[in-house]
Amino acid sequence: MKDFEIKDNVLIKYHGNDTEVVIPEGVTAIENLAFQFQKHIRSVVIPESVTSIGDSAFYFCSSLTDISIPEHADIGERAFVGTPWFDQKQQQNPLVIVNHILLDGTACQGKVVLPDDVTKIESFAFYECAEITELVIPKSVTQIGCSICVTCPKLKKITCHDVKFTMEELYHYNAEIIEADRQGREAEWYYQVIEDMITGVLQFILSHDFTVLDAEHYFYGYLEEYTRNSLICRIFRANPHDEKVLTYFRENFDTILHSIIKENRIKTMQSILESGHFIDIDNIDDAIQYAIDKRSYSIQVMLMDYKHQHFDAEEPEVIIRKKFEL
Repeated sequence: MKDFEIKDNVLIKYHGNDTEVVIPEGVTAIENLAFQFQKHIRSVVIPESVTSIGDSAFYFCSSLTDISIPEHADIGERAFVGTPWFDQKQQQNPLVIVNHILLDGTACQGKVVLPDDVTKIESFAFYECAEITELVIPKSVTQIGCSICVTCPKLKKITCHDVKFTMEELYHYNAEIIEADRQGREAEWYYQVIEDMITGVLQFILSHDFTVLDAEHYFYGYLEEYTRNSLICRIFRANPHDEKVLTYFRENFDTILHSIIKENRIKTMQSILESGHFIDIDNIDDAIQYAIDKRSYSIQVMLMDYKHQHFDAEEPEVIIRKKFEL
């Protein structure tokens, strides 16, 4: 036990020199980097009490050929990279899957269809995979790590079904779009990837009864504003009468309204007006003026028409004429 640094049942670090390591019963988690670069270790027995193996836990244990892993244990990114055990797994199948977790697919080529029993794709699973051209993610997947397809030059299509994504992945594709635009390169497929992913996230949120606040948690801070607003607007259009959605829009309506007008989101504005919940006599004039300022003329006319129909205002064409006479 003296070789194991353990705190609150978490194995923080192994300090021993044994070639065969048996982790003590009662340990529930193995911390990130706990065994990394320990070249003398040849085998490890992990007890059934362990439910989590941290990132790079056995990273480049270059003599490790035998390891027992509890069937219920979650496994962090690059936990076994650089071990003979991992290399053998990769030689047996380019999709390295343990406990229904795709740990690695960097040796894959062409179109890759993940098995239906995969539930998680680990971060960097296809990192610098030079030959992958297409990735199909099954409905069984409920968790995807960050940057799973970074630097895959031939990857042109990702198909996903009801999948919840971490937003670091979308951040990567936003960065690629920005860089492609800067260099004058074609960025269309990056936009399609983002569209596919937003669709997957939206379907997951709706089918699993997530709140819009969950969407905000996953998206804010990672996406550029336009893509983030795309998600919020699509959630509203899909659920215009859902009380959770309505509550979120009420609490954040000024910010949302400005983004809708500025980005000229006609379909979302139509849904807002049809709902009858948000535009009233107190804010419609400000909304019209903001639409004029941002040159969103289609939305400007929609708001003027709505004002005339609901608040007995002047005819929209009269208002427009007055505006341009000023």
